[in-house]
Amino acid sequence: MPYLKRRITRDAEKAMDKMPDKHFCQVYDAIEALRIDPKPGDSKELASNVIPRRRRKDVGEYRIIYWSDEEALYIDVVGRRNDDDVYKKAKLLQSDARGRPAGYRWAGSEKYRGYR
Repeated sequence: MPYLKRRITRDAEKAMDKMPDKHFCQVYDAIEALRIDPKPGDSKELASNVIPRRRRKDVGEYRIIYWSDEEALYIDVVGRRNDDDVYKKAKLLQSDARGRPAGYRWAGSEKYRGYR
């Protein structure tokens, strides 16, 4: 299976920029693994009536809210696991985008080519 393209919201990108290096590496590795297998056994589908359905993946102290289609992996929110703010941001993004991939930008080639 080919790698999915990676699209990430500005909020998720800013959250990753503020992470300590150790946590950044963990989240980055998890996102790269999701590009190969977007529905791993340790991810969970979120209850929502918005299509496409979002999923969550816990990585160390952080949680990734994302969805995917045939072409790309869309990272909505990256935030602390024990913070309900992650779900509030995801809900706002869902209501704004109405299921369309709006508000995303390509993050890949230059900024997240490798580790910091």
